[in-house]
Amino acid sequence: MYANENLRNWRLTRGYKQYYMGKQVGITAQAYGKIERAESQLTKEAAIKFALALDIPLEEIYIGEGSVAKEKTLTPKEAELYEKLMQEKDERIKDKDKVIALQEIIIQEREKKKKR
Repeated sequence: MYANENLRNWRLTRGYKQYYMGKQVGITAQAYGKIERAESQLTKEAAIKFALALDIPLEEIYIGEGSVAKEKTLTPKEAELYEKLMQEKDERIKDKDKVIALQEIIIQEREKKKKR
């Protein structure tokens, strides 16, 4: 029960809509809402993706759970997925940083041209 509440609280803290969160794992906003209301089970795979989308440690989703140690323990396959998703996230951040740097260069060049 706590994982669902924690997920909702983190989503609200970040200002994300249910649609956005559902999109992170390929489900509808309605299906995501059912996870928050504990009408559907939160899988560890989905929890991993949600933690990455929220930019929080996976453990934050499971705080308060009666069997936290069990829930936080990932199988080798889940750990591999987590690592893969973390690497993809790092690559997206690097790509965004490159785009921002290029945009700054373009803006600087435009300003130089205006001054001439």
